Amino acid sequence: SFNNIVTKKGRTLLTAFAGSIGIIGIALILSLSNGVQSYIDGVEEDTLSSYPVTVERDAVDFTSLLEEMMKMTETGDDNDSGKIKTKNIMNDMLEAMTSDKSSNNLKKFKDYIDNSSEFKQYTSNIQYGYPLKINVYNEDINNKIIRVNPNEIVDKMGLGEAYEMSSSFMSENMNDNDVWKELYDNEDLLNSQFEVIEGKMPAKKNEVVLVVDKNEEISDYTLYTLGYIDQDELIDNMNKMLKGEEIKSSKELSYDYKDFIGDKFKLVLNTDTYEKENGIWIDKSNDEKFIKNMLKDKEELEIVGIIKPTSSTNNLLMYGGIGYTKELTHYVINEIKSAEIVKDQLDNKKINIFTGLKFGKGDFSLDSLTFEQQKYVMGLSDSEKLEFYEKYKKYSEATYESNLESLGYVDIDNPSLINIYAKDFDSKEKVTDLIESYNKKQQSAGNDEDIINYSDLVGMMMSSVKKIINMISYVL
Repeated sequence: SFNNIVTKKGRTLLTAFAGSIGIIGIALILSLSNGVQSYIDGVEEDTLSSYPVTVERDAVDFTSLLEEMMKMTETGDDNDSGKIKTKNIMNDMLEAMTSDKSSNNLKKFKDYIDNSSEFKQYTSNIQYGYPLKINVYNEDINNKIIRVNPNEIVDKMGLGEAYEMSSSFMSENMNDNDVWKELYDNEDLLNSQFEVIEGKMPAKKNEVVLVVDKNEEISDYTLYTLGYIDQDELIDNMNKMLKGEEIKSSKELSYDYKDFIGDKFKLVLNTDTYEKENGIWIDKSNDEKFIKNMLKDKEELEIVGIIKPTSSTNNLLMYGGIGYTKELTHYVINEIKSAEIVKDQLDNKKINIFTGLKFGKGDFSLDSLTFEQQKYVMGLSDSEKLEFYEKYKKYSEATYESNLESLGYVDIDNPSLINIYAKDFDSKEKVTDLIESYNKKQQSAGNDEDIINYSDLVGMMMSSVKKIINMISYVL
């Protein structure tokens, strides 16, 4: 064989060269296909990190709503009558908005998720939301105490009502004017979506990070909210614009990393702003002197790092703000449960602790108050009496459940929102299949009230993407 190869060296080399072309060509095609698929998988993961499968306690079927909206663009029969006809869509849209609204039993569904290994297999993160706001205070550049979360700028500018109208059809995680957000609980997902440019990722409940965009920029809205820029300046500009006056364009500011690292905020529980006077609990959140004294001994939250989205990510979770850990959320929930005011309301399910009366007794009169309360009211000034009456009227219409919610009392096993982040499009389909399988079990067991309605924005917007991806893979 060796002698045969030696005597036919030219043909042997040409044959080897021709064979190598085929082998190398196949290897290149396989490597290119694998590389493209890896890129596609990365895009899928980044996309799904921004658009999870969302399950809300009070759910609306957005798919039906969008279908009704799409009918607006449909072309009907040709109109040869020479007259303009109406196209009736509003009743259909209103019917879609109201008839498809339902309530989900998230306590039972959360228990199912927590005990399902399949959910963990197909998801990169499962985030539970609660009707709870993390109250945070800070001193602004004028050394004034401001509440930086929940954000007060919208209300200070007189846009609160307009904002509520604009966000009425959006879920709470899609259209929120607060710049404080809970980070992903999955460390691998968090590190794949964000990179640290200074400091470190938060590891404790009292550690937070400042989030900037890919270009290491942050919106002035965020800086106004956090107190780094004077809020009064923004409000003055708003008033000038409403009057038609010219305003000066804002200068672009520049900060060093050290200007943020180490900055601290004060954590305040919902229950901390109430004080018991004459048998009823009084809201002191607007009492500046009370707030200043209260903040002296409150827990501090420190900025320990600055992070930005990685260059490859499409993450839209935060355009700039403060990110905190799940541990902080759970800490606040547990601390509120042990507060005296919460225990007082839990022990008196029929009594409104803000009025001292039974729930449903909404008509205010001095005779309805106890002797101590009447004495307290009579000793107030006219302005203080007016404020007392307004607060009394507000709380007299409350219920046992609404009182607990306003205090921040929540059941950690009963979330109001569940965001399910699938690993990729195939996993997303598996997740929706698991939800449908859960619904079938509830239906067959006669538990129709436990059937889950969910929103899949990725599925609505990108239903044909998977077919395109598969076609590209087959071609390669």
